Amino acid sequence: MVVVAVVLVGCQQSVDSYCTARARAECKKEQRCGRVSKQVDCQQYAASNDCLSELQPAIDAKRVTWDAFAANRCVDAIEHEACDTYTGESDACSALVVGKKKLGEFCGGCVAGLFCVPNTRSNCGTCQADSSGAERKKPGEACVSFSGAPLYGCERGSYCFGVLGSAVCTLRTADDQACSSGACGEASSCVDSVCRPKGDLGEACNGRTLDCLGGLICENAHCARQRAVGAACDHAWQCLSNICFEGACTLSRKKGETCDASAPCVATATCINGTCVDKARPGETCNPDVGCFAAECIQIVNEGAFCTRAGGCL
Repeated sequence: MVVVAVVLVGCQQSVDSYCTARARAECKKEQRCGRVSKQVDCQQYAASNDCLSELQPAIDAKRVTWDAFAANRCVDAIEHEACDTYTGESDACSALVVGKKKLGEFCGGCVAGLFCVPNTRSNCGTCQADSSGAERKKPGEACVSFSGAPLYGCERGSYCFGVLGSAVCTLRTADDQACSSGACGEASSCVDSVCRPKGDLGEACNGRTLDCLGGLICENAHCARQRAVGAACDHAWQCLSNICFEGACTLSRKKGETCDASAPCVATATCINGTCVDKARPGETCNPDVGCFAAECIQIVNEGAFCTRAGGCL
């Protein structure tokens, strides 16, 4: 008798299949944690998510390397993450995409062993060896906020409240307690100045989608499912993709496809005269009307200026 030994070394995932699997895993986690309605079809949710348009160009340009074996580990980790953590911040996911940015350089994917640490003067960060600055802040600790619009640097269950220079992580308000807008838990909303649980499918709402669980919208005074790609729509908020174009829910438009203000192009393209045109890559000749796609933080004016992921044409 011949015995055949089979060694399983893991399964590789393409970037495309990873994006779909990750979105589906995120949906399942959020359902388990009570933030997305269990009446939402996670397969439709995944099909309405588009991470491929930003991730693939960075890989193609060799600015980051892709670990196809780590993709499965990341997806599995997301589906089983604790509810008080933010999605995809596990060690399993941090090894998925590794960049080439060195110590002290603006983040756009740091080399292995370095961490993207945000600074207090812009929405960019630099690659650092000390990970403490990249860790989420605890309630009471200082966080980064611009003009009252918080960046998500706090532990889950708290939020960044205040303005630049004085913002601190603040615990979210419990149900049945007095509240101000945006202060309630993620599965709750502030209704008549009191935190109330968000409604599930078919439950009454007062015209605000934020009063319904994730994946639902407030339509005709009741929480209803958001619509999948291809479904008929009149408004972007009716779609899981948040894009309604020519009467149908759609994803961001790609090179050569028609576009307008209601149907933007993918991050690597710009809408010019109603058609998506590819942005120039670093080193290519560029057109100021089209711009450049850098997929990384760059300084665009001078020391202390705000940074952006999409560089201007200089």
